[in-house]
Amino acid sequence: DARETLGMCVRARLPLEATFKRLVDDAIAQIRHNRTVDVIRVYGELGHLLWQDGRDETALRVEALWNEVIATYPLIVRCGYANGVPHCAAAAMHRLKALHS
Repeated sequence: DARETLGMCVRARLPLEATFKRLVDDAIAQIRHNRTVDVIRVYGELGHLLWQDGRDETALRVEALWNEVIATYPLIVRCGYANGVPHCAAAAMHRLKALHS
């Protein structure tokens, strides 16, 4: 499921901002349909998959997009990154941590 979504919203190492936001908008509309929800909790797996694939910069861009979405909707995004991914540069990991609050 997450790999399929990733294929829809990332091309040539760049996240497709409009597609990503449309997918999130559609998912939120589906959750809110006929329900009263104050805060929606989301598990953000895309960044982790990109990180595992050695696409650190793309993962960082996806995380930045999540931050933009959070500014629009009452969301709590949970992310899970594996520790000890061999190719991860310390600088990239530091930038990733800075994107999370």
